[in-house]
Amino acid sequence: MPPIINGEYTRIDETTRDLFIDVTGTDLKAITEALNIIVTTFADRGAEIYAVENRYPDGNVLKTPDLSPRYMDIDNDYVNVTLGMEFAPEETAEYLAMMGHDAEPGETLRVSVPRYRTDIMHPMDLVEDIAIAYGYDKFVPMIPDIASEAGEAPLEIFSRGLRNFLVGFGFQEVVTFMMSNREKLFARMGLPEEPIAETSNPKMEGYTSLRNRLIPSLLEILGSNKHHPYPQNIYEVDDVVLLDPKTDTGARSSRRLAVVLCHARANFSEAKAVMNNILENLDVEAEVEEGGQECFIDGRRLIAKVGVEQLCWLGEIRPEVLEAWELEMPVVALEMDIDKLFKLVGTQD
Repeated sequence: MPPIINGEYTRIDETTRDLFIDVTGTDLKAITEALNIIVTTFADRGAEIYAVENRYPDGNVLKTPDLSPRYMDIDNDYVNVTLGMEFAPEETAEYLAMMGHDAEPGETLRVSVPRYRTDIMHPMDLVEDIAIAYGYDKFVPMIPDIASEAGEAPLEIFSRGLRNFLVGFGFQEVVTFMMSNREKLFARMGLPEEPIAETSNPKMEGYTSLRNRLIPSLLEILGSNKHHPYPQNIYEVDDVVLLDPKTDTGARSSRRLAVVLCHARANFSEAKAVMNNILENLDVEAEVEEGGQECFIDGRRLIAKVGVEQLCWLGEIRPEVLEAWELEMPVVALEMDIDKLFKLVGTQD
């Protein structure tokens, strides 16, 4: 019975009562699991399942679907140690039953796993089902008994504070890929090429290197969202990778903050106001001078320094760069070195 795709004869509508389900493939395990999921989904909605005998030229006969349960053993102590609980075997069996499994209580439980639960591949998967049935919200977090104290890194706490601060401006946070390529980082940005960390055997042309700045990633987001209303004001606080011969790997991560503002009246003053607000709230004083990256318009760009260290660079994006990203609205952008900013704030404290 060959399948007839999009044929009137095989159309399914409200009057359809009989369905013949055919799953074809090169892996018997994969197609039988797919068939089991499909037919049991129909059974949940009141359908009656009939089996079919598949007779092969070599004389083998396979009866499908095979909905007989699979069996798996799980030790009750393993469940309790993993979850940090003290479930009795009867409780464990009860939670397994809530997730559709049959289990015989005992120190080692014999669990009957329904055929459609193809995601159950290891005893840990059963432990997860028990945790779900018990309720994740009922677990009490506990600090493990280890030699050192655990805690969130100070830089992460500082970065989270910056994220919350920028949300207060009405900006939307985005999270982009660390991987990029030279075309995005240099050619589209109108910047001269420079050494960057690159992959030796890339699988995709779009991801051949690690980014050394954030602004290209945000411009790519704008280019993909031209069909959405403006203004589009977005930011990202994340890492870039810079070459550093002093490290064992020859490269190091650096935390950056980037903001792009895209709307009809986006201008240099707006980006500078964002920078000033960030620095003033952190009580950091920086000297401003004209200059910066070549992706910005001459005379509408600046660099903010503390001593000799560059802390921030911002400006209006050049028209040819906007054209390269297929953007039709003015864009202003700033990028800030959060590692340096964090050290400055810590020094002042």
